Amino acid sequence: MNKREYYKIISKYQLYILQETMNQFISLFVVFCAIGRLGADSPLTSEEQEHVKDNLEKIYNSWQRKRPTDKFHNNRDKIFEGLVTTSRTAPFNSDDSKPDQKWDFAGNRKEKRGCGFPKMGDSKSSWTVRIMNADHSSFYGSLIHPQVVLTAAHHISVWEKYKVRAGKWDDKISVLKTMVHPKFDQRNLANNVALLFLAKSFSLDDDINVICLPEQGGIPSPGTECFSSSLVLPIIEFYKCQDQLRTRSGTSLHNTFICAGGKRGVDTCRGDGGAPLACPIGSAHGQRYQLSGIVSWGIDCYQEVPAAYTNVALFRDWIDIQMKAQGLETSVYTAW
Repeated sequence: MNKREYYKIISKYQLYILQETMNQFISLFVVFCAIGRLGADSPLTSEEQEHVKDNLEKIYNSWQRKRPTDKFHNNRDKIFEGLVTTSRTAPFNSDDSKPDQKWDFAGNRKEKRGCGFPKMGDSKSSWTVRIMNADHSSFYGSLIHPQVVLTAAHHISVWEKYKVRAGKWDDKISVLKTMVHPKFDQRNLANNVALLFLAKSFSLDDDINVICLPEQGGIPSPGTECFSSSLVLPIIEFYKCQDQLRTRSGTSLHNTFICAGGKRGVDTCRGDGGAPLACPIGSAHGQRYQLSGIVSWGIDCYQEVPAAYTNVALFRDWIDIQMKAQGLETSVYTAW
């Protein structure tokens, strides 16, 4: 139900309202202001939702005392149900939610963005966040939910306090809880994944969005061009990458990694740890991305040897379980 439909429903009762007290006029005025502020077809924001619901309840209670069988009474449940479903509300308790649909200065509606859609002209950084500890050293992560960051476990210390910045780095939110994968191995960085649960949510807007997660086992094909730290990096076949790493340093590649890169001068390096490797969903021209990898380790930098990235698709089920345990929705980062 959109605002135009609300307007039609409430308009039917204007004659009734004229017979009520000045308080009812004030209540109706608040409802009309909420309906008309952004346009007849626009969704209600969470704040408008509460204003409308409170004032409709006041009007309803007054009418119920005088005429409990009137049409407003019969439509009450429908109206209140519409209030819940019309406004976009985040799957967590937050005052920071914004409507998915926005309007530009010319009054044209912008379609809502789901997970994995970068802002116009963006180098796939809408979901990249900077994670800072008390001494101001930092690393990166990916926003997979307005209140959850996915990053590399080797950067996380249980006794550290972290803050997260997103967008233009102006908004900073404290980390409430960290969760490192129980099978993370500090020696070979196997299962190198961690979740950070924030004290409050980021507001998704033109600068900040969440990235989609692949389904369990949804590994990108070799040759797929992905993005990390503004670089275009092709996915390298696992055994080919393993041979290159062994030849160069004798290092074995654990099966919880994927590889990308291998072109001289084009590589992630020190300081990029935890950053996303974003790969296209479907067509490379579809402009929607999923988090296929997390920057983990490599041999030197900018050499003709691929770097290793945590294979996020192997941890989708684990991530879903942790999210549900915290009462958070998994649909936020689900593209299908």
